[in-house]
Amino acid sequence: MKDCELLVNNFYGYPNTHRHQHCFRDAGKLARDSVSRQWIVPVKGVCPARVPKLPFPQLFCIFVFEAQTIFMGKKLPLGLQDFRGIIEGGYKYIDKTEYIHRIASGGKYNFLSRPRRFGKSITIATFQELYLGSKELFKGLWIEDKWDWSRKHPVIRLSFTGIGFAESGLPKAMHYQLDKLIREHGLPPANEANLSAKYEYLIQELGRVNKVVVLIDEYDAPIIH
Repeated sequence: MKDCELLVNNFYGYPNTHRHQHCFRDAGKLARDSVSRQWIVPVKGVCPARVPKLPFPQLFCIFVFEAQTIFMGKKLPLGLQDFRGIIEGGYKYIDKTEYIHRIASGGKYNFLSRPRRFGKSITIATFQELYLGSKELFKGLWIEDKWDWSRKHPVIRLSFTGIGFAESGLPKAMHYQLDKLIREHGLPPANEANLSAKYEYLIQELGRVNKVVVLIDEYDAPIIH
């Protein structure tokens, strides 16, 4: 068989992910070394694969898959947070569009407070493509025949990461991001000097077409970092 990668994902975040390359056949059940207290994957024909000692070894998941990272004939989207990139790249996507539909139909404002690295950014990206009317990306998914694709909305997607707020300060970084969105939507430059007025200008101009959808990602980044 091909080289395989053993991923040990500790839910508590320390250490995060350990990778070991092994060629294996007929991997058995986990065992634990009585001396080193490390967890061991018994492997037929080669030395056992020793899992690094973790603070809470009983609370981790182990995923074994081929180095080609193939699952059900598709690549796994490790580290990808772009819905369009996942679909167009032929990566495996677990259909969550039924839940996306529930959220979109449930109210005017929604706040997702799930833990970090729990899929909030990919959810935001899915909402973005949904409201932009990118029907081709949802082919074969639950929501395909349940969404009105004729109604497209202008989307303002704001992210508080990668905007350089630590170096330039949050207000200046937000001004830069709003100016960038204004240019991307082909609008005349805003003359407003404060953030609120510039944000209002962007919404009013885009709202001439249809109701504006505002998506905010990584809202807690300035607080955490």
